[in-house]
Amino acid sequence: MKPLLNCLFVALALLGPVWAQAALPEPPDPREVAKLNPEQRMAQARALHQAMASASPEERRAYRERAMQKMQALTPEERREVHDRMHADWSGMSEAQKKEMRDMRRSMVGNMSPEERERMRAERRRIYEQMTPEERQKWREDMHRMRHGHPGDADHPHHGPMAHASDGPSQAPLSR
Repeated sequence: MKPLLNCLFVALALLGPVWAQAALPEPPDPREVAKLNPEQRMAQARALHQAMASASPEERRAYRERAMQKMQALTPEERREVHDRMHADWSGMSEAQKKEMRDMRRSMVGNMSPEERERMRAERRRIYEQMTPEERQKWREDMHRMRHGHPGDADHPHHGPMAHASDGPSQAPLSR
């Protein structure tokens, strides 16, 4: 599984459209989400954030599973295209927009029950353990750049929760 899949899943969960209804909607096609401009995605992320906050843990879990299935259905080339488009948009966002996206993600995770957070950690751990050492390193570098805004700073001493991972048993990425 590609290391960017985990990043894109989180982005997709935050950026999917929300309709005015009690239940969460069907997650959108990741290719369609990537085609939206950043302002449209931000508006949809805000709406989804509100819907996720009022959804039950089972509804949130089902939504994340459906979003993951849609991402996994893409070919590696399609995943790379989606990643590249979203990365380019992220790079072009203002610091205020990036902060808002980070804060929404943290709030979404904060609204989860401890059981939901543990299930998410277990899924991330499973995905991480399937990665090759090269994919793990790229994932850590991508996460670091996304969190800390240090493009190209691969030797920075802090690389998030996976900083000291080895090729042996490793710790999966943790939600904050």
